[in-house]
Amino acid sequence: RSFEKTTLLGPNLSLLLWGSMSGWDKTQIPEEYRKMQMVQNETLLISGNLDVNTPTDFAKEKILPNLAKGHQVILEDFSHGDIPMIQEQNYFKLVNSFFDTGMVDKSGYTSHKIDLKPKKRLYKMAKLAYPVIVVMKWFN
Repeated sequence: RSFEKTTLLGPNLSLLLWGSMSGWDKTQIPEEYRKMQMVQNETLLISGNLDVNTPTDFAKEKILPNLAKGHQVILEDFSHGDIPMIQEQNYFKLVNSFFDTGMVDKSGYTSHKIDLKPKKRLYKMAKLAYPVIVVMKWFN
């Protein structure tokens, strides 16, 4: 049985969240309200190319075609949470200039270096803590 076509959030997540709730009313809203409609408002989508929660290609292929005055900014080496946090002043500059002028100006953003080296290494902490724990056990 294929759950891929019958679940909205993907098979594993949907089954985990909703599989046990068989008693709930599963009546969907009418079809006309489940389809994307053309939006005429100025809209800005800010995406990071490392965002796994809201991938840039999904926004580009599924959402942007329905935004008549939509703009998408894709920031290199940024993920979902990085966009407003890493370069906060540049984020506010981008958003505020869009609201003030309707222009998209991402020139404030600079390259963001990704460092995958952890600040603390668990194996080093374990090497230091293990002898201390053993010695403490001797005295208890």
